[in-house]
Amino acid sequence: MELQIRSARGFTLELSQSNISSVFEKNSELVSKKLAEYKDRAMS
Repeated sequence: MELQIRSARGFTLELSQSNISSVFEKNSELVSKKLAEYKDRAMS
């Protein structure tokens, strides 16, 4: 029983970590897009 709980906890931890990294990737893509837009405006 304890082993099941432990493996479930490990699974949810892995899941949340991968979730966090994908969210972070999306955010950094968004930020780089905004930066590019800002640079374009600053140049013109």
